Amino acid sequence: MYRWKRAHGVHKGRAMNFWIRQVLRCGMIVGLVYLPSCSEKPPKVVFVEGKRNLENAYLQGADLNGMDFSNANFSGASLRNANLRGTNLQDAVLVKTDFQEADLRGANARGADASYANFYRANLQNVDFQGATISRANFRESNVRGANFQDVIGLDQGVREFLQSNGAVIGGS
Repeated sequence: MYRWKRAHGVHKGRAMNFWIRQVLRCGMIVGLVYLPSCSEKPPKVVFVEGKRNLENAYLQGADLNGMDFSNANFSGASLRNANLRGTNLQDAVLVKTDFQEADLRGANARGADASYANFYRANLQNVDFQGATISRANFRESNVRGANFQDVIGLDQGVREFLQSNGAVIGGS
């Protein structure tokens, strides 16, 4: 069963539309296909069951609500304005990933490496970052109320103060 979802974003200063297709098998999402609507190139398969490499993927505005991306590699990917509510990002590589203004409410990012990730103005309410690496990540103006930052690695004093004053749960190292 296939479902296409229209999304849009800006790439290199130009507005773009694209399509995302979730590949379902027995009701489970086992694949993700990306198709730029302004291109005649063949669709790009960016996620297939057992293969989780989304490095440098352009998924701005994508609806990835509730998908399982545990152990996936999103290094350098753009997920600006994406819907990642309830998404499983456990042990994922999120290094230099752009989550600006994305909605990650209730996502599981336990043990993920979010070093240098951009969460500017993202909704991180109730996200579980326990044990994650967040060195040099940008959380400015993000909603972190109820987010779990216990035992995170790379938490500097400025970020710690921001998280504490905005309702995040902090503890451990």
